[in-house]
Amino acid sequence: MRRRSILSALATAALFLAVSGCASPESRAFRGDEYARRGQYSLALREYQVARRKDPALFDIDQKIHSTQVFLYLQQGDQATDACRFSDAERSYGEVRRLEPGHPDIDARFERMATLRGNWHFDRGQSALTQGNPTSAIQEFEQALIHRPDHPRAAEALARAERELASRRDRADQVYEDGIAARDGGDLEEAIRRFEEALRLDPNHSGAAVELESAGVRLVAAWIDRGDAAARDYAWGEALDHYEHALERAPRQPGLRHRVRRARLEVQAEEWITAGDTALDQRDWARAYECFDHARTLSAEPERFIDRLQRARDRHAEELFAAAQTAEREGRYDDALAGYHLVIEFHPGYRGVQSICTSLAQRLEDADFAYTQGCASLDAGNLIGARERFNACVESVPGYLDAAERLRMTTKNIDLADSLYERACLAQRDGKARRARVLFEECLALTRPFRDVDERLGATRSVVFPTPGVVVPGYEEGCRAQAERDFVRAVNFFERCESSRPGFEDVATRLGDLRSSVTQARSIYQQAVTAEERCDLASARDGFRQCLEVCTPFEDARERLTDLDNHLSMLRTAERLDRRRDLVAARELYMKVAIRYNRHPVANRRVGEIDLECVQVDKDYQILVEAQKNGRHRDALSAAVAIKKRCVGYRDVDSRVENLEIEADYADACAFEEQEDFERAVRCFERCIERDPGFRDASARAKICRTKVSSKPGRRVGQGGDRPTPAGRGNGREKQKTP
Repeated sequence: MRRRSILSALATAALFLAVSGCASPESRAFRGDEYARRGQYSLALREYQVARRKDPALFDIDQKIHSTQVFLYLQQGDQATDACRFSDAERSYGEVRRLEPGHPDIDARFERMATLRGNWHFDRGQSALTQGNPTSAIQEFEQALIHRPDHPRAAEALARAERELASRRDRADQVYEDGIAARDGGDLEEAIRRFEEALRLDPNHSGAAVELESAGVRLVAAWIDRGDAAARDYAWGEALDHYEHALERAPRQPGLRHRVRRARLEVQAEEWITAGDTALDQRDWARAYECFDHARTLSAEPERFIDRLQRARDRHAEELFAAAQTAEREGRYDDALAGYHLVIEFHPGYRGVQSICTSLAQRLEDADFAYTQGCASLDAGNLIGARERFNACVESVPGYLDAAERLRMTTKNIDLADSLYERACLAQRDGKARRARVLFEECLALTRPFRDVDERLGATRSVVFPTPGVVVPGYEEGCRAQAERDFVRAVNFFERCESSRPGFEDVATRLGDLRSSVTQARSIYQQAVTAEERCDLASARDGFRQCLEVCTPFEDARERLTDLDNHLSMLRTAERLDRRRDLVAARELYMKVAIRYNRHPVANRRVGEIDLECVQVDKDYQILVEAQKNGRHRDALSAAVAIKKRCVGYRDVDSRVENLEIEADYADACAFEEQEDFERAVRCFERCIERDPGFRDASARAKICRTKVSSKPGRRVGQGGDRPTPAGRGNGREKQKTP
């Protein structure tokens, strides 16, 4: 069966392609006949018209076009009638009547359309009447009777709708009168409800719409007045309720959105103030300062709680300063520096913390430089230079890393070198040249250079080997390499010497000691390489240093040690910046360490964590920029505070904050002036002038506001102080406890 259907489809397709390829008028007419037999009159008409254009004299083509047009319009009219698109159906049937006035089915189709149209309007009228809209129901029932005058139920339904409309109009008039009485009695909300009910009963009521609009305007004004009164008493929750009611009814009321936005910010500020008071009671100075500082960015009148803010700031600074000093005394200098920076961030003038921090930072920088130079001198075998550097490091910052331990070990080795030097000089005076040479070489193996050891060693060698013929090839070079602690090269020389003259002098003893040292250095080197592969950088660094102390140089230990020192210094600096919340600079250094040591746990973890924090910081920055662009300066300030909590020195946030504080105060002052709250306007203008005396026209406007305040009897401009502050929204005028 499936095979036959496939073959049939292929045959049909082939026939279609064959016919399509033929461009004769007869083939076009044939295709039109096929479409017409299948009821596809639009396709048939198109084929007939193409055939007629090709051959206007084609037999019976005009009659076919005419008949197809009639059938097509009948088909379109039937479809429109079934879809209740009666205007389209009427146009289609009208075309049939124009083309063929005596068509036998056209009258029946018009009659069927009228019947369906009358029933359709009747059903719509019934639905409107059920939904309580008799006016629309009457219009629908009248249309039903126009299209079907003999409708069995439309006349009765029309009468019922007219009775319902008359009843609703009577009720609307009564409700309207009740609304007028409520309006005259001052109950505007009840009056509005009555007028709205009257309009629901009678949408065309002439007086209800006018009175509703008038009462709405008066109610919005009353709500704004109530909100302003509550705001003057710092009952911001109550004020916000009134403002939001007014905004819901009059969203385009001038100045209303600003009132709502300010009330919302003040409600948030009250919540932060309450949390700050709780923290003050608990002596949690850090939390208290954070809460009051956040409230300061939200509130247009920080004078109400500025004393509590200053108290929390002073106590928090004292707490951090004491902790930083303790950390400095205990040798935790990075923690101390981070603590001083935190104090500077919010209280830069506290007890000379700026100079203390600068001094400590400089000492740490000097100590770090001296420590690095001391390690380099130690690796090069220069104990004298290393002692000087480590001593400078310890004097600058006692307890810096392991500088004191390295200084002790270096001094011990220098004392040992002094002892070897004295013994060698004594042997030299006693004529024991061979003994003196060995002691001088041991002295140089500890440190180079040291006093006049090089000259004395040369003199003793000339005594031990007075003639060139006595010198065995490689021995003197091996002794020199051993004195320089280049044990690998020394082994090569002594092996040459042993191969040329077995048993010469102390070659066998030297070779044994050197091979043991080289084996020890190789073992330490491999352990250091393994530690570096595990990203245990501190252990790897110590391993390479021990390797170089045993044997200098040894393979690429010095290059590896230099690289490790650089990256460990980066890591220490990154951690220091991280503690100061300088995330951008810290991430850059962490990233360099992570690129060099791709499995370093601390660097990779902190890069990921900082990236997550920076995502949120970027979002807050976008909020800040958008809010500042739209003139919402308090919202922008709040976003800036959120950014500074996470990351200091981010982009241009610091410079924006100073400008935002001035702009926010100026905008609040202008709004207060517009609302004729001149006392608050003066306070805001004064804050602008304090930050920038020449800011716009703040001075002139402040002077005008002071004049208007002084002209009111019994009123004067104050500085705020503690006022009743509600704990949250909707709590009326409840006073807030002041610590």
